[in-house]
Amino acid sequence: MKSFLFLSMMLFVMSVYAQDNQQKDITDTQCDKVFTRCEEPPSLKNGTKEYQKLLTDYLNEKNQLPTEGSATLYLKISKTGEVLDVNIRDHSIKGVEKLVSAIKNFKNEWKAGKQNKRLVCAYVRVEIGANHNKIKVRLEG
Repeated sequence: MKSFLFLSMMLFVMSVYAQDNQQKDITDTQCDKVFTRCEEPPSLKNGTKEYQKLLTDYLNEKNQLPTEGSATLYLKISKTGEVLDVNIRDHSIKGVEKLVSAIKNFKNEWKAGKQNKRLVCAYVRVEIGANHNKIKVRLEG
């Protein structure tokens, strides 16, 4: 009887712990509130030049590099720095979907925004220009 009671308690504790970890994983990537402006907007971990090179090399490798045009994108960046969504506001790039796919492909390039010293989900405006087989990136918080 004691071993049954002990086993029951252990199973209960393990299930509570598993649910707590699962909930933490979910809330780290999902956003209950998304800031359009915050004290520290999302930023690129390695800077815009490195990100431009990363996008250019990736698209060039796949033979999907646009030759010219521009795009205004709004990226939703999670508390973990993951790109959750890309909203295309305006573009003149043929095959802009390939560019969006490349942006979503790189998961560890962003730092999350901060509000009151806490990590938050936030939008960042990204201006992208394609000219002579190079990608140019400019961020606006």
